[in-house]
Amino acid sequence: MPDLAPQLLRIDTPEGPCAQLRGRWGAAEMGERTQWRALQRQLAAAAPSADLGWDLRGLQWLDHVGAQLLWNHWGRAWPQRLDVADSQRALLERAAQFSHAPLPPEPWRLNY
Repeated sequence: MPDLAPQLLRIDTPEGPCAQLRGRWGAAEMGERTQWRALQRQLAAAAPSADLGWDLRGLQWLDHVGAQLLWNHWGRAWPQRLDVADSQRALLERAAQFSHAPLPPEPWRLNY
């Protein structure tokens, strides 16, 4: 049985370094504490940069939670190199469309 845990593998390609995603990037999988912590470490090691490509074609599953996680990780901007299936691009486009920067906190003041 294949390992369906969400994972990110950093590999070297002729075009440059690439983050290849594997497994199921969904709410159910990311809700498991051990899988979430492992994925957080992998994402931290794959900080977005201009030379890092992203390949999502090896995913077994991507839902709106996984798409939002990626969109936020990318700094709410499209990576320069991105290989995705049409259905994955549609999910990412929806995450991009409905993501907004949080409002700044109201300044603190003492009320009398």
